Amino acid sequence: TKSRASNLEYLQELFSKGKEGRWSEEVFKVLDATPEENIEQRDLFDRPPSVTKSWSKGHVTMIGDAVHPMMPNLGQGGCQAIEDAYVLSEILGTVEKREDIPGALRSFYFKRLPRTSVIQGLSRIASDLIVSAFDTPFQPAWVDNRYGPLGGPLGINNIFTRIFQPFMGLIFYAQFGYVYTFHPKKCTDEEIKNLVDTVMARHKKEAEATWKRVGMMSQAEIDAMEGREGAGLGFR
Repeated sequence: TKSRASNLEYLQELFSKGKEGRWSEEVFKVLDATPEENIEQRDLFDRPPSVTKSWSKGHVTMIGDAVHPMMPNLGQGGCQAIEDAYVLSEILGTVEKREDIPGALRSFYFKRLPRTSVIQGLSRIASDLIVSAFDTPFQPAWVDNRYGPLGGPLGINNIFTRIFQPFMGLIFYAQFGYVYTFHPKKCTDEEIKNLVDTVMARHKKEAEATWKRVGMMSQAEIDAMEGREGAGLGFR
């Protein structure tokens, strides 16, 4: 249900009287031009892992958000559903008798539960940190003198974020290292290269057609870019 009478008024107040102060006027021009009915409220929900109740009953099972909804901060909701489907197809592919299906579905549940539970937890931690703990990092005065001789901002979350910054690379490496450990198909270096080349060639063709259609670039400019690298406009 809608949390407030007017989301437009809520956003106008948030961007004018929030703790960061008033935002640039461009923000308010966008809000003034946006009808109330076009502002969507998108609530986020997750659930604790289903460790006491199976995802399956008889010949029926559930996968994806139906059984392990998670915060979107790691982008893993759809990914875990795809992994579920892959593992489920592998397990069911070994079944030869109909009466073996319930046991196969229980096996699927026990095989997937640990990984999906960990990723649910990582997603919740990432969400809680972003919403509740992280903020604009503290900067000393010689880096940013807007806050006076002591530097700033001087809030607890600002100082925590600053202290935490040097470790973020390692944390992200470990976190996403686990997230991307599921490799059902082991690709050779040649397969990876061919896949990348195919995707890049398709993107190049589609981007050039789009630029030409909207008048961003002439055909001569597109031809001159062939083989150029840089700023997201070059394709190899």
